[in-house]
Amino acid sequence: MKRGKRCISIFLYSVVFFSIASSIQAKTDFNMYIWEFGNRNGMRDETTQNITREFETALIGTQCCTVLERRNYNRLMKQKGNEKAVMSIDGITDASVSTLKNLEAGAVIFGEVYDDVASGEVKVSAVVQDFTGKSLTKQSIRFSRGKLSDAASREENMNALANKLCSALVEEKVVKYAKKAENIVAVNYSSAVYKAGDIAPQLGEHNMIINTKNGLGLTSSTKFPTMITLEGFSYRDKMELKLDLDLAKFNHVLSLSDRNREVIALKFKDSTIFFGDYKEKYDWAGWKSAINNLKITIQGNLARLYLNDKFLRLEEVTFDTIDKVTMSGIKRDKDFIYSISVTPMD
Repeated sequence: MKRGKRCISIFLYSVVFFSIASSIQAKTDFNMYIWEFGNRNGMRDETTQNITREFETALIGTQCCTVLERRNYNRLMKQKGNEKAVMSIDGITDASVSTLKNLEAGAVIFGEVYDDVASGEVKVSAVVQDFTGKSLTKQSIRFSRGKLSDAASREENMNALANKLCSALVEEKVVKYAKKAENIVAVNYSSAVYKAGDIAPQLGEHNMIINTKNGLGLTSSTKFPTMITLEGFSYRDKMELKLDLDLAKFNHVLSLSDRNREVIALKFKDSTIFFGDYKEKYDWAGWKSAINNLKITIQGNLARLYLNDKFLRLEEVTFDTIDKVTMSGIKRDKDFIYSISVTPMD
């Protein structure tokens, strides 16, 4: 196997934090209103206001529902007590509930910003409630406290939270995507914002950024192997998955799923690669000290595998929608992910 290139393409992140930038064609027959987020003490402040605005912008970008923009209805929703936050449907006045129903809102989103000083992390949670108080979904995301004052970092994290929320609503059949869905999962970050030592939970728990001989990369933050997960997208036809990575030893599974059902998997075991019914032995020494390029494309019912720009295998697949990618077996200081992207194909 030939060694990966040392120069890094546009998809190589200077640090491997991820977000989802979607251009999704969606049915917009479900209206939602985002109530201003509060902190753990049930209060509003400048931070919760900023995060609310950034989350609203991110959710509008997913196009999985119609967001009743706050700037258009803020006066109608004004509550007594400028500082106290509303954290559930029970805290909304009857007048505001009536207004929302007249606007044909189907649900309200409430959020909490928890600044956990002890752990050094911030947790932002968002819950979707209908007017009976039933929770339709609740999603959350964590990031380091150092990112809280940086607008670009907050925006990227709110993009990730909005897409997690949207994906859950689709899975629960609260909202639907139209037949055509085109998504891009990839972001280019600058080292001026992210640095070695950052915790990177957006793709799964217990991942962090460290310096490697090939630059900044994502690895496990514990002594146990971890997993990364990409979701919040929906492909029915053509898609391309790309990874730049460095594996110390083959013992990993890269899986593409349709609503948690595995469609096809690329399995690395010892010195053998498995892809569907295909398997082939490799001298994995070529993976030790280089960034290696992995690509899987899906067109119709055909999945193609490429390693370092070399075509390896064509497999037939059956699915309705590809909506999740996972990779397991990432070991601390041994396995590194430098970039990962999911994009539509022309």
